[in-house]
Amino acid sequence: MTDKDTILAVIDADAEDLSAAERAAYFAEGSGARIELFSSIFDPYIAGERLFDSEDLIAAKEKRLAEQREKLEDVARPLRDDGFDVVVDVVWDEPVYEGVVRKVLRTKPAMVIRNNHYHHALQRGLFSNDDWNLIRTCPAPLLITRHGKHPSERMNICAAVDPMHAHDKPAELDHEILKTAIAIADRIEGDVSVVHCYDAAAVIAGMAAGSMTPIIPDTEQIAEQVRDEHWVSVAKLLEPYGVAKSDVHHLPGNPRMVLPGFVAEQKIDLMVMGAVSRGFLERTFIGNTAEQVLDRMPCDLLIIKPASFECTVKADSRHRFHPQ
Repeated sequence: MTDKDTILAVIDADAEDLSAAERAAYFAEGSGARIELFSSIFDPYIAGERLFDSEDLIAAKEKRLAEQREKLEDVARPLRDDGFDVVVDVVWDEPVYEGVVRKVLRTKPAMVIRNNHYHHALQRGLFSNDDWNLIRTCPAPLLITRHGKHPSERMNICAAVDPMHAHDKPAELDHEILKTAIAIADRIEGDVSVVHCYDAAAVIAGMAAGSMTPIIPDTEQIAEQVRDEHWVSVAKLLEPYGVAKSDVHHLPGNPRMVLPGFVAEQKIDLMVMGAVSRGFLERTFIGNTAEQVLDRMPCDLLIIKPASFECTVKADSRHRFHPQ
């Protein structure tokens, strides 16, 4: 990140937790990157329609925008006092995630940061749809914060890779994940490790289900074969990056089940992982790894898209309102 980059910190209209702004300052420190505090707001009670906007509705919208802008200025003031270059922007747009993506398309920030508290098992059903939709549609690297300020010691960063492309990821995405994790660690003097999960049980189940005759597979031999094949792919992927073997974690099991425990055990501060958008029907039945683990992970998540990613959100919105 350089002094020509911008970090976009998304502050929801009703947000009380300001860790997105705090995390933006953490990553901007030392790089000179600009911080932009951004809100996308919409109130259906005063939205009106383009052909029916009265002077009262326009005044109400302007008042609501001004109130949110002042709230962001209150957040920006102490950051500016600390020497950061901070600007604020508030737009009238809906839904929230589309407002954020349209902002990204207009300004092309180096990173987008959005706060979301870690939810325990009974609360996972309450997770915001805006988070899921941002993962699918945001073209910039998306950092989901899960807790308060980072500790003062070195940040523990982990890159989750999938060189076997078991989840339909383009080959380029693993390289984007590794480059991003290493670049962040270099700038903030953090530590980098790599994790890969392989699910031998799924292979064994698939072999048994595909057989025309009843068989008893040698599960131990198959598990060893799967482990070795995946390790060869991981080692080949990591050759250009100089990652020590001791910093590579090769874990058996489904990543949705394995990664949360791994994060807690290794005290990971930031997990860098990939996500690829899918069609609605495919997403209904398959989902993707980032979405499946997102609400189970007690650390920050940085979601990376491949360079070939195409954003599906339209650049314009009928809800956008421009004050006079």
